[in-house]
Amino acid sequence: MERVPGCIATVHVKTTLIPTSDNPNEYRVLVQGSSDALLSGGLVELLSKVLAGSGTENGVTASDVMKLQPEALTTALGLQNVLTRGRNDGMASMMRVVQRQIQSLLDAQFDGGEQQFGEKNTEASIETTNVNGSERKPTVAMLLSGGVDSSVAMHLLLRQNYNVCQSVCEHAGNVTLETVSLGKEYRERVVQYTIEEAQR
Repeated sequence: MERVPGCIATVHVKTTLIPTSDNPNEYRVLVQGSSDALLSGGLVELLSKVLAGSGTENGVTASDVMKLQPEALTTALGLQNVLTRGRNDGMASMMRVVQRQIQSLLDAQFDGGEQQFGEKNTEASIETTNVNGSERKPTVAMLLSGGVDSSVAMHLLLRQNYNVCQSVCEHAGNVTLETVSLGKEYRERVVQYTIEEAQR
């Protein structure tokens, strides 16, 4: 997997192109990735779903992905105003890496060397057959602070039918999920401190 520059967290992505059944010169895009931060991992998964065309009738092709403007991705998804600038920049960087990997794969394909490229470069590959079957969702764990970033991440995960929170508790041995509000403590220790420091 290739490391994505410009992300707050350490993020790696790998792009695979899968030939479409109706046009052998067109490909569907499969993006896999990992991150050392759970929120960034969620954003990698979101990017993967968007580029795979989840929820669309005809899907998204490699040609479609190459036309996207990386800086406009979070705006198109309605996330620009709820993500921090660093997270917005990180999503754009992920998109640029995916586009670069697609272009490299397509260049190798037209040079007649897709098999060699796929074997030599572990960052991207072209599948020689269509992949059918059920979609497996990765496990995503997160902590909710009540802030915008974690609230949006939770909303997106629930919208995509992930078992958030409870599945983690069940996996740990049917641990009871407890919700603890630390709003009062946060106001007393963080907000009040910030106000006092700003008044000095």
